[in-house]
Amino acid sequence: MVELDVKITSGDLYDFLLRHSYNSVSGLLGAVIGALGVIVGISRQYWIYLILGVVILLYLPWTLYIKSKQQAVNNPVFKEPLHYVLDENGITISQGDSSTCQKWEDSLDFIENLNSRTVMIRTGLVLGKNEGFLKKLTPLFKYRLGSALGSGKQYMPWIHVDDLCAIYYQAIVDPAMSGPYNAAINDNTTNSVFSKTLACVFGYSIWLPNVPAFVLKLFMGQMAIIVLTGRRVSSDKIEQTGFKFQFKNLEGALRNCLIK
Repeated sequence: MVELDVKITSGDLYDFLLRHSYNSVSGLLGAVIGALGVIVGISRQYWIYLILGVVILLYLPWTLYIKSKQQAVNNPVFKEPLHYVLDENGITISQGDSSTCQKWEDSLDFIENLNSRTVMIRTGLVLGKNEGFLKKLTPLFKYRLGSALGSGKQYMPWIHVDDLCAIYYQAIVDPAMSGPYNAAINDNTTNSVFSKTLACVFGYSIWLPNVPAFVLKLFMGQMAIIVLTGRRVSSDKIEQTGFKFQFKNLEGALRNCLIK
């Protein structure tokens, strides 16, 4: 799951309005006329042309600047940031008390209707350096306070971030790829196995009991749902395309992410 905030400032609005205006015929025509006025005014010493040219060149940027400032102050849409949540279900956008969700499946249907090649990457738990759920677990395990989560029997299909990027790249360049693919290692790792391996990377054996589900939800928020409800997946389809995982060993992948 990825969360981010987007705040549109008056400067962002000004840049957008400038780009939009000068990409139009009227905007380009005004800039050309203003530039010609300045050139003629300087070369012929017709100061009235020079003044008119400068006014024409500055008028549009100045009015757009004022407009962007007013929009940022008066429009409630720009007063609060947009909060984006990208998870396995889709993209949820919220602002204040209102929110909307766009499911991945709905987006996929729209693309398929365009008769375009479509590849859907179903992503497991991503192991990255200082990112994602591993970042939240590392402090506990680093200080030898880590343990299995929930029952510990839930499957945790995982993938190293470098392999995930490689799969996305192959999906773009390989015209034979189409449809859904699982981006996860096919080793049937459970949460108990994952926790013991992570503890081993930090040089100790787990001595604490499993963390109850309600405690995990308090600590990790919505991300806890992912590690409490894991399921077994197969990577056979992506490997049949010729893709080779760089990281297939869990301990090796964890060491690559955590040990500098």
